[in-house]
Formats: sequence, C-alpha cells, structure tokens
Amino acid sequence: MQFFPANISIDQFLSGVCGAYSNKLMADLGIKVHPVSNLQVSHPVDDWLASGLLHSRNGAIADKLCPVPLASCAIAAMKCFCALSDLQIPDVEQGAKMLGCRSLITGFIPMGTQSAGKSCHLISSLDGQIALNLARPQDWESLPALFATEAPVCDWESVRHHSRQLPTKQLLDSGRLLGLAIADALASDSSTPSWFRIPFSVHNTQEALRQTPLKPSPVIIDLSSLWAGPLCSYLWQQAGAHIIKVESTGRPDGARQGNLEFYQLINQGKQSVSLALDTRQGQKQLENLIRQADIVIEGSRPRALRQMGIHAEALLASNPGLTWLSISAYGRGKSAQNWPGYGDETAVAAGLSRILYQVCGTWRFCGDAIADPLTGLHAALAGWTAWRSGGGKLIELSLYDVVRHCIAVTAPQDNDYSRRYREWEQYLLQIPARPAIKKLTIQCSTAKLGQHNHLYLQPESTLVKNFCDSNLAAR
Repeated sequence: MQFFPANISIDQFLSGVCGAYSNKLMADLGIKVHPVSNLQVSHPVDDWLASGLLHSRNGAIADKLCPVPLASCAIAAMKCFCALSDLQIPDVEQGAKMLGCRSLITGFIPMGTQSAGKSCHLISSLDGQIALNLARPQDWESLPALFATEAPVCDWESVRHHSRQLPTKQLLDSGRLLGLAIADALASDSSTPSWFRIPFSVHNTQEALRQTPLKPSPVIIDLSSLWAGPLCSYLWQQAGAHIIKVESTGRPDGARQGNLEFYQLINQGKQSVSLALDTRQGQKQLENLIRQADIVIEGSRPRALRQMGIHAEALLASNPGLTWLSISAYGRGKSAQNWPGYGDETAVAAGLSRILYQVCGTWRFCGDAIADPLTGLHAALAGWTAWRSGGGKLIELSLYDVVRHCIAVTAPQDNDYSRRYREWEQYLLQIPARPAIKKLTIQCSTAKLGQHNHLYLQPESTLVKNFCDSNLAAR
C-alpha cells in the first residue's frame, strides 16, 4: 500500500550507499524520486566517523569498525525525513550523529562484551552465545529463577558461570517468561524484512484519503519513553509539530532517571502531562487526549494499553484522520509481541554481533544501543508520511526489524563481510588522524513532570488552542 498519492515526489539528493538506501525507503513508502546532478557521495567509513561511535582518541580508533553501513542508513533516513517535512539541518551527517549522541554526552563506549550503558553483556551459554540486558534493578531478582538455582546471583561473574551450564533455548524461553531482555547472538536470518508494517488501516484505497486541507502542524500525543520514540517525536517537534509528552504518575519515563543532558536533548520543546494511568479516571483522560490528536506515538507492548481499555484499532476507526505509530522491540506479532527488549540486545538478535564476530574473531557490541536511534529515525519518516497521506493507519516498527532491514539491504553481494571489513579498514588507515572526540554538552531545559496538566485535563480543553496559548505565554 502506498502512503502518498502518486503525484508526490522529491528530488534525489544522495548517491552511493546513502543514495541507494534512501531510494529504497522512498520506494517502500510509494514516493517518486527524481534523479538530479551533483549528487553528494560519502564512503560508509566516513559516515561511521561522523557518528562519533568509532571514538577517535588522539588519532587512534578505540572501537572496531562495523562492516554494516548503519551510519549511512541513518543519514539516508534523516535526509528523507527532512525532504518530506522541509526541516533544515546543519549538515548531511546529522543522521549519523544521532546514532552517537548519547555516547558523546556520557563518554560511555562499548567495551567488547559489555555494552556502552553497562547493563547488557554478551555471555556464553552451554551451546552458544547470548546477550542479556539487566536494565532494571528488579531484573537481577529474576536471575535465580532464570538459572534454576537457589544461590544468589549478584554480579556478572556469577551470571556468566550459571549461563555456561544451560542451553541457549532454555535461557531464551525462561528469560522471556520472566520478562527479561535476552537474545540469541548466533541466530541467523537472511530474509529482508519490511522496516514498517501496517497491521490496520481505515482507508483501503487512495481515493479514501482525507479530503480536508492538512494542518500546518500536527498535535502529537507522545506516550513513548527511553530513546527511539522520544527521538522520533523530537524530530517531529523540530519540524514544527506540537508534542505533548504523556507519562504515568507511577511510572514516568525511565530516561528521567538517567543522564540529564541526554534526556534534555531528545525531550526539549515538549509539554508534559502526567496521568494516574492505573485509575479509570486517568485512562479516560488519556483517551480524551488521544481523540483530539493527529498522531499518537507509543512504545509499549500492545497488552499494556489494551489493559487500560485503549485500543488503537477502535480509536482509529472512530477518528479516521488519526495516525497511530507503534514502536516495540520485536513487533506486534503474536509470538514476539510480549518479548521485552532494548537497543543493545535487539541489535544483537538482528545479527550485528554475529557479523562482528565473523570478521573480528571476538564478541562485541556495535555502538550504543544502536537499534534505538536507528529506529527513531525510521519511525519519524514513516509516521510523518502516514500523517501527510491522511492518517487512518496503525504503523508498526520494531527495533529488531529495522536493524535486520538495514543489514539485509546493504549486505555485500557475495555476503563476504570479511572482505568488506578489510577494504574498509584499509580506507580508514588512509584517512588523516582526526582530533580527539570532545564530549557533547547540552544546554537546554525540559518540562517538569506534569507541568502542563492544568492546560489539558479540563473538560473543555482543546489541545491545539492550549498548546499555542502556552507557547505565547512563555515568550
């Protein structure tokens, strides 16, 4: 199904890997691309360096080069979004910089089998290799049940000891039942998945698209948290959208407890509403906000909202102009929809660490939770396009499928990553030494939790009017 009517098109603006990938994204969305002269060309290694994830320190490369051009894919997704939203960005490398922004703020880098954020480790099982992400304090409490032991499991040395005693399948099955983020690092799938899906649509034909003029700026209810979803809505905010970040009073966005500068970077400019979502009143307030929105973005597992009586399909059916964007770890399919996941181990599940092991001979992570920003960039493009085309669609993206799509579309024709790795290393050696990467400092502020409740929780509240009034008052 095409998002756009057939008369919408853009000029081609990139060549090489970036150009090929941007053309693929646009073709998937049904957008015509016109070739133009003087195309911008960059080598995938230059794109990786632009991301900051190779961490050039005093001219030395502190991390292994990844032979999958994810930074080039990020640049392509960003450029496509900018072309459709008329967003002006300072340079063509901005998409790549989104991949490394958190690492440049915190200074954290992946250390071999330990992720940049330190919560995820690559460890051996009895018959393979897994990635286990213990992102929450309560995850450690589940480890005795995971390893079927009565002994306490309090550190990573103990985790590695117990993991080596059990087969991968048992660890995966038990871990997912316990709500742990766990992945098989040796899993392999050569198919090319779609980077987005439309599991539900109100409109069946292009003729059914909205006939009323499109609003200049959509109002967006952002129910997402952590990185992928907030990055997506941040890009929309930069393109002129009105973002209302809605959080639970009992369980606000966990990123608020992390690095403050990173949280400020991707949540600046958004207004904040907090609701008691464990009560019927809070759930009704959320439903009222959604019914007035143009776009909803959420990053929870499907059952979380359904348990509150919030059903995306029903709300779309009653409001055909609404666009609903769902970001999850593994998608809304029956088998995997309840699997928890974060940016590090979903990238491992998609095959990144397996490729690095193939070419380097050691297990390691690629980047910093790289599936998160990569998915956020793709989500911004898909969601904005769906809104531009008239809404009425549930758009689904998963961290796992986006990374798998990037790998599959950009794979070497002979699938020889070792040869590509050697060629890219030679290219890297010929590049003049760069100065040490400087820590990125963010100077901006974000709304306090629930700061704008008074604007939107009154029965007569109108989202667009109150958003504009509050912005005028703040000037």
